[in-house]
Amino acid sequence: MKLHWFHLRPYGLVRGLCHAWAGWSLCRKFGASLRVLSLDGLNSMTTAWNFLETMEGRPQPRTIIDVGANRSQMSRLLLLAYRDSSLVYSFEPNPDLKPTGTVFTLALSNRDGVSPFFIPRQDDGWASLHPQEPNPSPDQYRIVDVPVARFETLVEQHKFPWDSMQRPVLLKIDTEGNELRVLDGFGRYLTGVDYIMLEAGNTKRGSVEEDLFAITELLARFGFNRSKVLYAAHEAHRAPIYMDMLFWREKSEGESNGFKHQTFNSKD
Repeated sequence: MKLHWFHLRPYGLVRGLCHAWAGWSLCRKFGASLRVLSLDGLNSMTTAWNFLETMEGRPQPRTIIDVGANRSQMSRLLLLAYRDSSLVYSFEPNPDLKPTGTVFTLALSNRDGVSPFFIPRQDDGWASLHPQEPNPSPDQYRIVDVPVARFETLVEQHKFPWDSMQRPVLLKIDTEGNELRVLDGFGRYLTGVDYIMLEAGNTKRGSVEEDLFAITELLARFGFNRSKVLYAAHEAHRAPIYMDMLFWREKSEGESNGFKHQTFNSKD
């Protein structure tokens, strides 16, 4: 994360201080030094704290699939708690970034092929298959072609070690507007995911109209019947620009563990 004028505005400063407080609380709880957490991880600290608070009393993830890993800001925070027991698989198409764990330099989506990838010249942390502006220019973005794949294709072609993964599985998705397509690309393998943490946009990004209802509808079809808002990013009096959400399955009294599997196809 690079510093912008936004961070010097009153609500930007308050947001940053709240994140830092969450990061300090994490380090204090798990015996780490706040100095080892870089500025890149600041925006992830509140979400990480609330995730770990929510997970108390639940089986902890043994595998983290980090889609849109960037520099592994979120995974590094979660590993403060899970460092002795969890493995990380990182998907990050930006060739200039160095995530942690086993790294796949490609973008997950709902199709296989090659796609333009838009890296903002101002801040490479916001790179995406879908630029924020409807008519992106080379002055705004560095545009590179990257491989794109459905997750279920990687598994079926034995390019991802699905059968040997340790469970439970946490799937974290932060793909700047491509979250629904990533979920669609998991196909039937969503049945083997235990927890899903994702960023749900609350505004239109370029040509992408993000819709939390479509995400929750898809996940409900795969049995995810519980959710929690971990963080909502506000800008002064405006509605949140995005929310970090957690989804999981929980069996209620008298309720069956089974659910009806349905296929789902989102629009390209």
